[in-house]
Amino acid sequence: MKPNSFGSLTEPEIDALVERQIAGWRGTRLERRATQERFGFFNAAHLSVFIFEASKRQIRIRPKPAFTFWPGLEKVQAAQSRRYLHRAQSYRAFLERALARAALDDEFSFAIDVSDGPVGESDLPIFAFQKTAGSRHILLPDVDFFRFSWYRSIEDKVRYHDKSITGCFVGSSTGGQISGQAIMEKSLPRLRAASHFVGSPLVTFSIASAVQCQTPRAEALLRAQPYFSGRLDWPAQFKHRFLLSLDGNGAACSRIAIALKSNCVPIKFSSPFGLYYFDAAVAGRHYLEVGDEREVEPLIELERTRPGYFAEVAAAGTAFFHRYLSLDSVLAYASALLTGCARL
Repeated sequence: MKPNSFGSLTEPEIDALVERQIAGWRGTRLERRATQERFGFFNAAHLSVFIFEASKRQIRIRPKPAFTFWPGLEKVQAAQSRRYLHRAQSYRAFLERALARAALDDEFSFAIDVSDGPVGESDLPIFAFQKTAGSRHILLPDVDFFRFSWYRSIEDKVRYHDKSITGCFVGSSTGGQISGQAIMEKSLPRLRAASHFVGSPLVTFSIASAVQCQTPRAEALLRAQPYFSGRLDWPAQFKHRFLLSLDGNGAACSRIAIALKSNCVPIKFSSPFGLYYFDAAVAGRHYLEVGDEREVEPLIELERTRPGYFAEVAAAGTAFFHRYLSLDSVLAYASALLTGCARL
């Protein structure tokens, strides 16, 4: 089935996505001068928060003041600052397209926190790309849409029934600071899951990139673990019938999107983090949800006992991706979201 045969999102579907984000701000009175002062504070106080100023379908990023980095962390924070600026520039270009699509000529300002974990709650609406339950942050499409160029070049050419009835996860060691103690106690979710699946005939679960290690000794210890391996490209991972998605520093943005697009069954570990489209995806219909690693192998065993049992989930996930996560649909959502927020 060709992607364009899945159809586009309807206006009510887009409106439902937008309403979930701005419902918590309806009825809130935002006074322009006080808002601008607060935006100035956030712009100066947080490396990851940028102020965007829209006018006549164009957007500029308000310059940031010079930051004094913490002693001993200058290189790390400088690199972080460059990464945040790159994300902000990507959002500026994308949101200008959304403004043009909406024919929105209003003059208004808004703040975006481009970090994986946005700053705490505020009396002002602040955009982010992920949040935890109960947060009033307003969710934009996540930064991995830019990083992976809307996933256009990633194609799964292996038919569902031609895949091995096994599961796969290959990723980095994100999710917290990696110390020797954390490795030995398996205190971080990805380390715990990786250790659990060592020797499993049903699941390949590998850590392929050592990041966030506190010391060279901790990194060496991580690399010596039986679950540490080389990278595995997407065509190799697509040979498995199940793709696992487990949080790192936040929601595994690209992994769940790619799993949905593929001909595989996404298995998503339950997560406190949400992306803007998560409420529209239904567990059991578009993907399978597990509470922890112990729940994964029974699902794969069920598929082995009854081959094709989860084929409809794989197909529904693919349809969801092409309807909700295509460039056109994501732009339509962003256009409607900016229009709704400008009216606040």
